[in-house]
Amino acid sequence: MDITPPQARYEQVADRLRQMITDGELRPGDPLPSETYLSEQFNLSRPTINKAVRVLVTEGLVLVEHGRGSFVKTRRPLLRLSTERYRRGVDITPPFMAEAAAANVESTVSHDTEKADAPESVAHRLRIEPGAPVSRTRYTFYADGEPVQLSVQWESLTLTRGTAIEVPEQGPVGRDGVVARFDHIGIHVTHVHESVSARMPTPVEARELQVTAGTPVFHITRTHWAGETPVETADITASTDRYAIEHTQQVPLGEPA
Repeated sequence: MDITPPQARYEQVADRLRQMITDGELRPGDPLPSETYLSEQFNLSRPTINKAVRVLVTEGLVLVEHGRGSFVKTRRPLLRLSTERYRRGVDITPPFMAEAAAANVESTVSHDTEKADAPESVAHRLRIEPGAPVSRTRYTFYADGEPVQLSVQWESLTLTRGTAIEVPEQGPVGRDGVVARFDHIGIHVTHVHESVSARMPTPVEARELQVTAGTPVFHITRTHWAGETPVETADITASTDRYAIEHTQQVPLGEPA
């Protein structure tokens, strides 16, 4: 195979391998040809081939298993973060569990709650004084045993102290979503605001989500409101190789222009 300038040699090798994956010549789970074989085919050094493979690893197309080799990454079902994920009704399944079920993947959650003093940014979002008492719950959400989402959730203890929902995930409605939990104590969520952006993960996030440093993440800032009162706020980090953002926008009927 000929490699021609001006594009860097390793980039051309990465392009060829990427095309083989895209065209289905290399399928999910298939091993990549060895670096020795590719080096001979492209007439390039093994370090150059290795650099090309690392590009595909960074893009999330290839997985390197030490001692075994490099493999085309298995394409896994995407979970959907829909604008319709917060509902009140008979089905009180938390949004993540519902999304996982819709994607036909097994979902599990780990969590840890502690009392804390509200940081200034959280206090601003909850409309309380900085340092006011809050509950802080850290979540890790798993799909088929793999971590796909992290969340840190805060609730004002001024609203929940002494109630059945003071400690999220405990009590008679602990496994329900935020809307159902606050309904239980007579505080009715009227709307949820989310702000979504994309960025690169921090080293801690990359480690906890088991993604490469080059895989972007969605960062979602969420707040549940009961009228003019914010009752919960959270910072959510989701791996972009497992999530797609899905929105449905209603278009009201009106007089033609």
